Amino acid sequence: MAKTNGIKRCSICGQHLKKNGKSAAGSQRWKCTSCHAGTSFERPDNRRNAQVNQFAAWLLSTRPQAQVTAASDRSFRRNTAWCWHIIPLIPLTGEVYDEILIDGIHIGKMVCLIARTPQFVVGWYWAQSESTETWRALLNQFPPPRVVVCDGGTGMNSALRMAWPHTKIQRCLYHVQAHVRSKLTMNPRLLAGQRLAVLTKNLTPITSAEEAILWTKSLNLWYRDWAQMLKERTYISTKNGRTRWEYTHKNLRNAYFHLEHLVIKNQMFTFLEPNLADLTVDRTTNYLEGRINSQLRTLLKAHRGMPFTQQQRLVEWYLHSRSQFPMTPKELAQQAKETHHQIQNQVQTINDSDIGQPALYDTGLGEDFQWTTTS
Repeated sequence: MAKTNGIKRCSICGQHLKKNGKSAAGSQRWKCTSCHAGTSFERPDNRRNAQVNQFAAWLLSTRPQAQVTAASDRSFRRNTAWCWHIIPLIPLTGEVYDEILIDGIHIGKMVCLIARTPQFVVGWYWAQSESTETWRALLNQFPPPRVVVCDGGTGMNSALRMAWPHTKIQRCLYHVQAHVRSKLTMNPRLLAGQRLAVLTKNLTPITSAEEAILWTKSLNLWYRDWAQMLKERTYISTKNGRTRWEYTHKNLRNAYFHLEHLVIKNQMFTFLEPNLADLTVDRTTNYLEGRINSQLRTLLKAHRGMPFTQQQRLVEWYLHSRSQFPMTPKELAQQAKETHHQIQNQVQTINDSDIGQPALYDTGLGEDFQWTTTS
């Protein structure tokens, strides 16, 4: 069926069409006044909007495809295959945030570095590993905040020194406890380890500067009592007949000096500093670990079997949905379409421009071309 000058006409005989009720799907049906052929006009934009809405409803939930659409699973995958090309992005506004939490989640052989405020996600960056350069690539997207909460992962501290040198750092206290526990085990055998484990467990209940001072004094008293023990050495004979030494209680040393280092660097109790009293600074990265990373793992488990590129899209769709002003699936599809058209126009402009290069496609050989023959 054809539509000319706002008048719907029959594509068979060219005569006018008249309304003829509704289809089972609720769309308007039309009937030719001459040959009586019936038809209905489809709107591709409405169809694609419905498809991308179904795609988002399935992707961002743990429901199977059969509960999202009335069509078969195979039809659903075929109709929504184009949605995998939509890449949600969070626009960089340049806003200065008071607090930013950063962490990474490993997916396959890649890691997604995530930055968020206590309320919403502000950005992410894909990398092959956590390193100084990859963390800097994430941090350079935003102006330095007043305070950053992190777990002190690989390359994170050096990246913070270079990208945000004046930003205060609050280390996640749960990760501090986890590090100490990994060195002392859950049930330390030595009395020194048992007392240090109890001291570490008392970190999270601290809510005031006075309690933080008392805890720091307790850490200093512990070192005074066990300093000599931390210096003990064990001598080991090597295969080549030489003798080398190592600290007898190296795990205990590692646990203590990890705590001491954070206290000296003022990264343990940043949330209690007076110049940050107008903020409620987080002591842990729970907002990121529990509200983002764990939800992503749940979705990836529900949609297990995806190739990595589709897992990447799932992560990006979910992080975008947790941003401050998330776009609807319809708006994301429209934005992707406009971006595609802009790229096509730019490519066409480059191809049409006379840049002195041979034509990629031409009409044939020039009139002055002469064949050369060999005898």
